[in-house]
Amino acid sequence: MQSELVPRKTWLSKRQQKLNLLLARVVNPVLLNFRYGYVFKDGKWGFRRVKGKPKRIRHTFEDGTPNWDMNNAAPLPFEENTVRRMIELKPQGKVGKRSKKSKRRKRRYIPAELGVEGFFRKLNENGISYAALRWFDELPYVASGEDIDLLFADEDMEFLDTLFIPHRKRGAIKCDVYSAGGLLGSNFEGLPYYEKRLATDILAHTRMVKDLVKAPDTERHFLSLAYHAVYHKAHGSGLPLEAGGEPLKRIEDHDYAAVLGALADELGWKVELSLFGLHRFLTERDWAPATDTIRKLSGTRPVLKLLLGDHGVAVDRELSVFVVREWAKERNLLPWITANLRYYGFDVKMVHELNEEEREAASARIRGGNWNKGPYPVSGGKPYAVIAACDYAPEPPDEELKRAQPYALNARSVAIKALLRKGINRVLPSRLRTNPVHSADDEIEAWEYLEICCPSRVEEIRSRVEQGYRGDPTIKLRLHRGKRAVSYLVFRDGKPCVLKLFSDHPDARKAYNAEMRAVELFEGKAWAPNWVDTGPNWILENFYPQALRLDRIAETLERNQRVEVAAKAVRVLRDIFDAGHAHRDVHAENFFLVDGQLVLIDFETLGQQAPDVKFENSYDITGKGMDTPFMTGTMCYSNRRSDRSLSRVLGVGFEEALEAERQI
Repeated sequence: MQSELVPRKTWLSKRQQKLNLLLARVVNPVLLNFRYGYVFKDGKWGFRRVKGKPKRIRHTFEDGTPNWDMNNAAPLPFEENTVRRMIELKPQGKVGKRSKKSKRRKRRYIPAELGVEGFFRKLNENGISYAALRWFDELPYVASGEDIDLLFADEDMEFLDTLFIPHRKRGAIKCDVYSAGGLLGSNFEGLPYYEKRLATDILAHTRMVKDLVKAPDTERHFLSLAYHAVYHKAHGSGLPLEAGGEPLKRIEDHDYAAVLGALADELGWKVELSLFGLHRFLTERDWAPATDTIRKLSGTRPVLKLLLGDHGVAVDRELSVFVVREWAKERNLLPWITANLRYYGFDVKMVHELNEEEREAASARIRGGNWNKGPYPVSGGKPYAVIAACDYAPEPPDEELKRAQPYALNARSVAIKALLRKGINRVLPSRLRTNPVHSADDEIEAWEYLEICCPSRVEEIRSRVEQGYRGDPTIKLRLHRGKRAVSYLVFRDGKPCVLKLFSDHPDARKAYNAEMRAVELFEGKAWAPNWVDTGPNWILENFYPQALRLDRIAETLERNQRVEVAAKAVRVLRDIFDAGHAHRDVHAENFFLVDGQLVLIDFETLGQQAPDVKFENSYDITGKGMDTPFMTGTMCYSNRRSDRSLSRVLGVGFEEALEAERQI
């Protein structure tokens, strides 16, 4: 398991990452014209050839049809009164420029003249709600190099400015200060130190130690220390990954296992003192953070990724959950947000306005309980409503999105969230801009959000998802605009399909006839697409998930698996050859691997192969002996110049594939 871990981020690696990002922004606009780019792939930055042509700048409303890939998409227009209300309705609280870093820091100092004992006396005399989180038994003594970890209620943070000094001076005592709500200058990596519900529970159950300092009672002491050891310290806690294993790292300062073991014995709890064991115990006690919080912490603690386990996610659809915040509610934007989701093909399964109890649960558990304004001038407020929407044709993320949001599995879900935010903020003055919509990264987080917000409706939503698409039956999303046909994503009987609508000119009619010839010859073949319906100038066939496209899935296959796939591809080409034809546009983007079965699409280039040619010398293998149709670039199995050819994508030469095909 430990081999799956990745190196921790360091100060130097973070700076190098920023420099690489800056270089990519500067050089890529030019390099992409030559199909090169400075990109991050396989854990390294480098200059690489970019697959496919760079996307052209397109506007969504070019022909009144939204793009499936949402490239340069535009939001639906607002009503005039809505825009006026958004600007005129002033947000609560202080409004100003984009937030700067708080001058406060979690690391603060008790002045020497006040001392530890005087500091705690001041807190107690003024009725401050606080807790010394750990290692408090020896206070007021603080060993050299050690600090005091303190948790405070949000409303008491202002008072602390009268006690602490911001910079270290001779004799000053170090303290790490955290607020229950994760306020600026008192949070942990942008999150509350504990989820707010847990922090509130700690502060509500304190005891006086040595008649001097408030500390968590024994139960909260164990739970909060276990939380800290697992999620904050992780590999640096000195705990093994599993029972009986070796510690992931040897530490000298604090023995977490010994202290946790003593507390467990005192409470009469039987607990496995390992990262996995404590995580399971905290989960059972409802003290584990939500998945989105663990994922954020795992950026610098890769061992936490192992706690999340493997979750199966369907590749042919993804549930997205969007959390609409109070700012949007006050301006009546929920209908506009929902309309945009439907317009871009998301099947809205539920729009649910949270009641008071549900709002409290969502506020406390999602985003670690942090609903501050972040980098925006105005806070979007706490959760107000959730929208569950299913995308039955998700788009896998590209390398840049994988790097920025490693848990996001659907590029369309990320794009629609950005579209909603930009659509709102572009009509607002810069000093009033905000983040009104939050969303789950993937389907795992989406279901967890629903369990938190509205558990009574989860089974109903699961049933609706399984039923398939139940949205607008006439919706069309443009997949591709070609010279011969325009392809649209449509829905038939709740399933996504590709509608190819052919133009009225000689090349288009030739391509349509070739497709119809393929239907006649190959319908029913295991490797042929499922042709759903045909018309005088159109063809309707199954939409295959883009995550199963061969050029995308090949990277995940072992060498023997790629040889097996290459053999299956050769068998498909042999079937076409035996029917006296050649596909004439054979490349990895036209193959899909569906449940172990190869499927070949796009027969616009189908043509008759001369009968006296051997299969090994046919056009689909060599690119020779026939005319190249529609400027397709002699696409064939062995094309060495194209990044899309089967031989290059699979890394398997034709001779090796042919030998493997003979053994099938």
